[in-house]
Amino acid sequence: ALIALLLVAFAATMSPVILITPEK
Repeated sequence: ALIALLLVAFAATMSPVILITPEK
């Protein structure tokens, strides 16, 4: 459960970063 929650939080945090810099 915690893993899934952390994954969602990580995705939510990285989403704007990915949109700004699609090429990492």
